[in-house]
Amino acid sequence: DCMVDVRQAEGVDFTADFEELLPIKGEEWDCLLCFYCLEHVSFRKLPQFLAECRRVLKPGGRAVFTVPNTEAQMRWIKDCFPKGWDGKGPFEAASELLYGSQDYGDNTHKCFLTPEIVHGLFQAAGCAHGMTRAWGERGTDMLVDASRPKEIGPGIYKAEIGNDQSREHLFDKAYFNGGSKVGG
Repeated sequence: DCMVDVRQAEGVDFTADFEELLPIKGEEWDCLLCFYCLEHVSFRKLPQFLAECRRVLKPGGRAVFTVPNTEAQMRWIKDCFPKGWDGKGPFEAASELLYGSQDYGDNTHKCFLTPEIVHGLFQAAGCAHGMTRAWGERGTDMLVDASRPKEIGPGIYKAEIGNDQSREHLFDKAYFNGGSKVGG
């Protein structure tokens, strides 16, 4: 078994159960990056988790997620590999893709996500949903970009989500190396 429990890795400051309230004070983070985690949160708890993400973001803060697009995954299975792949038959191959490898207790997918569903979930959490686009080599995953709107007047909010080009410019290597563009 080559699975490493990153919760015990050097450099991990704290861990959190995404199905509970986050142990982070409000409006603390400029950006949240979450890769392949939302699908592991119970569909019953996902709205609460997204509200928590909004709570911990500073006004104008960004949240970038990658998640599976369950609808696109099912279409890919049906259209491209109805007999399975990687030496696995259709039952095992499709089940693993849709529901996770289940090779340890937390490695299961617990919710059904599509672009339309994601948009509604982020909107309900009070986030400005800026973009969802196909992600990954098969296009069966999604890149989701959302933000916490800034209050520009009493009860008036403005979401600052630019186009893809400006996003690439703002969140480039300099940003993640401590640059001073929009946070860092």
